[in-house]
Amino acid sequence: MLDPGHGGKDAGTWPRHSTTYPEKTLVLDIAKQIGQILVARNVRVIMTRTSDVYPSLEQRSVMADRSGADLFVSIHVNSAPRNRSASGVEAHIYSQATSTSSRAAQCIVAALKRSGIETRGIRRSDFHVLREHSRPAVLMECGFLTNPQDAAALDNGAYRAKLAAAIAEGITNFLAR
Repeated sequence: MLDPGHGGKDAGTWPRHSTTYPEKTLVLDIAKQIGQILVARNVRVIMTRTSDVYPSLEQRSVMADRSGADLFVSIHVNSAPRNRSASGVEAHIYSQATSTSSRAAQCIVAALKRSGIETRGIRRSDFHVLREHSRPAVLMECGFLTNPQDAAALDNGAYRAKLAAAIAEGITNFLAR
């Protein structure tokens, strides 16, 4: 299951001086590209949203449980207004994550590194969409909109495609094990 974060009334982060698009638009594009790659590899993909709508955090968690998904991956972009030098992609797993979630995050981070994308590694977090369902889960923060270089990269469609391809490779590698 792919979960493009935010949507509809919730734009997510958007330091307007740094990117053309708000988080909700960037992550929907990245998630759709990941989904297309996975479908081409014969992976069944369920999306929490495919347009600019806002499923609540509770609805996203219920969808994850009802789907019986092998993996739930939530796609976001980060913001650090007090540290504009913060950059790179982060994988988050629940603070009390199962080894399956940890393995999935490791596969995704390894694929990002192989593709030459800067990664800040795996972090343990207490996000609702990692905690409130029974599926293995990873939340990806695909760069910092408050960092000028990350923001410029995320504004670039070719970079978003590279990011999507790496995340899809990591998911594929996880599912193959």
